[in-house]
Amino acid sequence: MNWHAERIYRLSARLNRSGHHAAATVVAALNRVLTGVEIAPSADFGPGLVIMHGSGIVVSGGVVSGRDRSIYQQVTLGKDGKSHGVPTLGDRVVIFAGAKVLGGVTIGDDATVGANSVVLQDVPAGRVAVGIPARVLD
Repeated sequence: MNWHAERIYRLSARLNRSGHHAAATVVAALNRVLTGVEIAPSADFGPGLVIMHGSGIVVSGGVVSGRDRSIYQQVTLGKDGKSHGVPTLGDRVVIFAGAKVLGGVTIGDDATVGANSVVLQDVPAGRVAVGIPARVLD
């Protein structure tokens, strides 16, 4: 687990919320250099963030996430280039290595995104999404 990345992100987010945007940006850049994890200070992660093998994780500003989720290496959470939306993650979500969750999609509580999947549509609570583009398994 990469708890350093999570702690540095929390510091940058706290600075951003208190209006110290330049300092938040510097701390976020430091996080990227030290851990390989790039989480925008304006991303909103609830408690219980677990970053497994953090290298290459990218999280855009505005991403909202619930509690107790796990994110593996090379995951991208961000815009899709077509819309202005960013992903929203529910509670207890797991996103496996190499997955991309793009656009204004919602990943429901207790959902799982499989390795290397590209999620462009909502994933209902408790379901598993896999593939390129991702489809929800029955």
